[in-house]
Amino acid sequence: MGGVLAGLLLSVSAGAAGTAGICAQPRVAARLDVLDQTPHAVQGRPIAIPIRLNPEQLQQIPPDTVELRLDDGTSTTALVAWLATKESTRPSPLVASWTAATAPLKVVPFPDAPALRSTARGVLLATLAEGYSGALRLGDQLITPRWVMPANPSSGSLLPARTGPGWPPLDEPGGWWRWALLADSLGQIPPEPSGGPRSKLVARSIAALWRAGLDRVARESPGAADELRDLLVSQCRTARGIPVACWITNTDELNSILSLLLDSNRPVGLTVRSLLFYLDARFPLLAWPVSSPGARIRIALANPTDAEQVVRIQWVEDDPVPVAAVVPPGRIQQIEVDRPVHAGTHSGRLASAETVLVLTCGGIQDRMQLPSEFLVVRPPGLQFGPFLAPMTLAQAWDGAVLETDPRWATSAVLRKRRGQWELFVECLSGGRPALPQDGLEVHLGLPNAPIRLIRIAPDGSLSFAPGGGGLRGAEASTTLFPDRWRAILRLDSSLIESAAAPGMPQTLLIGIRRVLGDDVIGVADGSVPVWNPLTPVFLVELSDWGDISSTSNRSAP
Repeated sequence: MGGVLAGLLLSVSAGAAGTAGICAQPRVAARLDVLDQTPHAVQGRPIAIPIRLNPEQLQQIPPDTVELRLDDGTSTTALVAWLATKESTRPSPLVASWTAATAPLKVVPFPDAPALRSTARGVLLATLAEGYSGALRLGDQLITPRWVMPANPSSGSLLPARTGPGWPPLDEPGGWWRWALLADSLGQIPPEPSGGPRSKLVARSIAALWRAGLDRVARESPGAADELRDLLVSQCRTARGIPVACWITNTDELNSILSLLLDSNRPVGLTVRSLLFYLDARFPLLAWPVSSPGARIRIALANPTDAEQVVRIQWVEDDPVPVAAVVPPGRIQQIEVDRPVHAGTHSGRLASAETVLVLTCGGIQDRMQLPSEFLVVRPPGLQFGPFLAPMTLAQAWDGAVLETDPRWATSAVLRKRRGQWELFVECLSGGRPALPQDGLEVHLGLPNAPIRLIRIAPDGSLSFAPGGGGLRGAEASTTLFPDRWRAILRLDSSLIESAAAPGMPQTLLIGIRRVLGDDVIGVADGSVPVWNPLTPVFLVELSDWGDISSTSNRSAP
């Protein structure tokens, strides 16, 4: 990671956090070493100067504040803030946030552990008088910031702080700058960043850099600045009108953009041309799989641009005729695509080997990996793949998936015992007894029209949707352990037959997800956005089980 945020992000140790106190006898405050003598800074706005504790004084206490001397002979007090990033896409393993940062920046106490002090990184935070553009001194260390003219102060009414998939987190100082840009685009004032004085100064210093950089470009090309700002804070709406953030998230990409915006050695006209080239070279759509049972798959396409986008969709091989779709600006649209047809003898069909889609838009290509056409259950049972955590925006852009926190891992096996199909599941419960709100949800039938949704609680109770009294077609037994619970869900043959794919007997359409109250914490073999209530459904071929003796699985749990 490079660029002007390197001092705040790259040099921050993921293990910098520690306890608030330092178990040592009182000593003279340690020397702080400046890591960047030429940081970018905006006149009249908070400045952040990257620092570390002097390696020869790691056993001494770092100061909470320092005095910075100015060229005019005066001095100003700077706060010392220690920073850490945590490689995590969610505030906790149980609650996901669509806009959560992959490595959220936090202000933390200086670490107590000696092994962590050498890698601890921080910043000096100060706000200087409007118009000051001189040097600073910390003891014998000279700091000559690369000063940037500020953007005009935000004005208008206050933009209310909101939560949900369309808004940045307020409690992450490294991402509050998006609130500032959103407010600018709406002609409003951003809500106050969360946290203490140090967190707020970090947030405001980063936001000031983004606003100043965009303002510099806007003086040369307002259109290019607006297009880039839209990309940085773009929202799209679902079919139900829910706003969903679709802005770019890659930290390397963002740092490169900000470095370009603030590069005073590059003429503004050249900066504008570089930005336009960058915008033209990006794949303009955000795409992710929704469901892929059988021969037809469904994907979601989000268009964060202000123009209609035409996308061509084609399988990598054996697909001579691509599918074309038009995605309106600012919308999220679901598209259905048929898999290539393959002749075969496996129950009258052969699973397509194709699992990679090629998306082409504006001459730029992107690829999407999808599950196979169907799964086959054979003795001793079908082990569903890892349960994946709900997808975040950063993962959607990267095409990445994240398994559920291991302390809350879930496993599921579909098998046949004594002539009856059943689902065996094991759910770890975070190193503690199962919580009452814990549960497993089983989706049977088509993705958008299930014939049954079954929820299993740790105590063995079942809830059904739709209801149906005697037509429920399932019963469960559970076993509780100190750190997990197990369940066996037995499915009547009539329910299995009803949940077959249309025109495909001896199959089963099934999806499984783990929930904790209203929060989804894992989905079998799939990952969907945290704001999407649907469960990915898979087509399972049942006919290969054969006539297996009921004694063959006696060793199974």
